[in-house]
Amino acid sequence: MNNMEMGWLGNGDSPLGNYEEALAEALGIPVEELQAAYEKAFAVAIEGALDEGILTQEQADNLLSGERFGFHGRHGFRGFGGDMNEYLAEALGISVAELEAAQAKARDIVMAEAVEAGTITQEQADLMKARGAISTYVQEAMTTAYGEAVEKALADGVITQAQADLLLENGAMGFRGPGGFFGFGGREMFGGRGHFGHGCNGD
Repeated sequence: MNNMEMGWLGNGDSPLGNYEEALAEALGIPVEELQAAYEKAFAVAIEGALDEGILTQEQADNLLSGERFGFHGRHGFRGFGGDMNEYLAEALGISVAELEAAQAKARDIVMAEAVEAGTITQEQADLMKARGAISTYVQEAMTTAYGEAVEKALADGVITQAQADLLLENGAMGFRGPGGFFGFGGREMFGGRGHFGHGCNGD
């Protein structure tokens, strides 16, 4: 899955079951090994964000410890730029393609069990799969819409060219729209591609 991998499937105690266990099963490794890989990938992502100036040292320390946001590592991290699957695959010592194949298998396992248990209907499972399948297209559309909004604001004189350049350079970072936090830009959390916004808000 590309977008919101853990967000819509859950990790740990989720109505849809334990995705983490399903992924470990699909990978053929112990859950503890997968958890260690998550932690390693998380640390690498934080270090990269720190090097790029996206985070201050204090923010990085808070994220790594979970003291400020009430979470630690894989259980709250929803993406921080870069391709999180690359970080996780590297930590696991496998290719991204192998990881994505295991993720697809794990999703099928979790949803099939949820349907069998009556937690969700088959229609709901199909809807989840469909939403996951189009997530990349939705993200691309959002990116395009954001760029068009910046260009229109510039044409209307609402922002300067310098401000437009900054907005386009940083993507949707820090943008809050009518619905709340738009995201930190970048691509996905540990399931693929996405945004950092959810984790920071403690969602």
